[in-house]
Amino acid sequence: MKRRTLLASILLLAACLLLFGVYHMFSPDTNNELKHVTVSVVADSYVNSHSADTRAETLYALLEELQLVEGEQSAYGFFITAVEGIAADEGLQQWWCITRDGGQPVNTGAESTPLRDGDVFELTLTQGW
Repeated sequence: MKRRTLLASILLLAACLLLFGVYHMFSPDTNNELKHVTVSVVADSYVNSHSADTRAETLYALLEELQLVEGEQSAYGFFITAVEGIAADEGLQQWWCITRDGGQPVNTGAESTPLRDGDVFELTLTQGW
């Protein structure tokens, strides 16, 4: 019986190490080196751009640093409800869409979107689910 327990423990440890390695291989890179990042805000005909040199590691940290967003925590992370005081109207099915580098969709939330030097993000008020 002791052999089975020992073997099970070794297999469990090996599986944990393997999963840890896979996680680090595919997790987004973040670092706290100085980066130059631009964030543009687009809402109908309103367009405003903010540039920053930052050590923030994620988009959310930068948006908080620049005091650009309001929102609420949800089960899925931080949900942006307003940018520069411009609130999305849920009744009109409005929401803030995040894109990167000329319109490439960001498939992560602001809290888990890593920053790289030279990034250009767009926060666009979008209508329709």
